[in-house]
Amino acid sequence: MQKTRKLIFISFFAIFASLTVCICVLRSASFSDYLREYIVQQARANNVIAQIAGAACSGISCTFKNISLLAPKIPSLITVSEISVHPELSSFLGRKKVISLDGTIYGGALSGDFSFSSPDKAFAGSVSIQNAKAAEIPMLTGFGISGGDINISIPFMESSNKAINLKDGRLIATKISKPEKSSLPSMISGASIPIEVP
Repeated sequence: MQKTRKLIFISFFAIFASLTVCICVLRSASFSDYLREYIVQQARANNVIAQIAGAACSGISCTFKNISLLAPKIPSLITVSEISVHPELSSFLGRKKVISLDGTIYGGALSGDFSFSSPDKAFAGSVSIQNAKAAEIPMLTGFGISGGDINISIPFMESSNKAINLKDGRLIATKISKPEKSSLPSMISGASIPIEVP
């Protein structure tokens, strides 16, 4: 009986010590730096230039701040103020990894759910952006947009052969305003001088 109690105590102590070490590792700055670098490298492998100014992990969730993304088919830099990634606990046990995310992009709310299959690293998911400020989006300000809100809903998207396929999507712009006369910057138009837009 005494031997059984001792074995149970040692087992619980080992589990507690392991959990404590895991939590300390996940909360450490070096783990956050490693994770940030890993994401940047994975983005580069998929022809996306990514920069992440800061990362911090708490428990199994991580928050990334001031993210900049430049993708081949998007003519402007995408900036995300903050994004928090929350993996589901079942992801640690199975081959399919499931995460949810929420954050702030161009003054609006960003949310999404994604699942990743391990063998081919393909993903499927959905993303939503609510009340993003049109005046903060470089691609729109380049066309002279000075106000309004943008809502984007992509209920299903997936990756295959390093391409992202959107199965459906919806973009709603409300209260859009622009001055009577604006100019289109050369970065967007490709011209050597800005083009005036009436």
